[in-house]
Amino acid sequence: MSIKLVHSLLSLFYAANGLSDREIVWVTLFWAVATLLFEIPSSYMADRWGRKKTLIFGAFFGVAQWIMLLQAEGFWWIAASMCCLGIVSASFSGTDIALIYDSKRELDEEDDSLKSMGHYASAINFFKMFSAFIGVYLARDLTTAQFDTIIWVDIVATSIALVLLLFVTEPNHHMDLEKKEAGVFVDAVRLLQSNPQLQRTILNRVLVILVSYATWSYSHVFFTSLGITVITLG
Repeated sequence: MSIKLVHSLLSLFYAANGLSDREIVWVTLFWAVATLLFEIPSSYMADRWGRKKTLIFGAFFGVAQWIMLLQAEGFWWIAASMCCLGIVSASFSGTDIALIYDSKRELDEEDDSLKSMGHYASAINFFKMFSAFIGVYLARDLTTAQFDTIIWVDIVATSIALVLLLFVTEPNHHMDLEKKEAGVFVDAVRLLQSNPQLQRTILNRVLVILVSYATWSYSHVFFTSLGITVITLG
């Protein structure tokens, strides 16, 4: 799930599909909104429907996202694919950790759960490091065929993840994701309502994050426009 070769030069892919500078920034916000809206519903699904089924659900939308990018023509195709990515992010967020914790507890290895979560997080970041190098090498000339190649790699990788998830054993539920994440959300709203100074602090922080996020979203196009090669960018 973490290979995502096309993410190593995502804004260049957007530009190649006709998106303007402004649209490149806007389209990434579809991911953020979809993730936010689906965060608590996915926690409900994980508790009521099962961790395994929720992860399979997320992986299915992961495959759908890559297929949409493969067929992408213009802003709305890519926006739809980013909404799918938001559903993937929300489906896995917390659910994967709950699955690890519940599994370790059922095996009477609860004391090792934090260590296992650390290994899991390290594995995710390990793939991210190497996927950037592979992605820019395979799409170094930014041709349509090269973009299609790295998207097909992502389709295959996510499909393998989907198949592997079918063989996951669902543990008994010990961690209440729905109650935990809904509680965090309610607490956050109450804190903001009761503390005007905190409201200002959060607003200022969000403004800085949005500017940084917009810059990052466009960074691949910006750097290559200065003459930096795709390989150097990776």
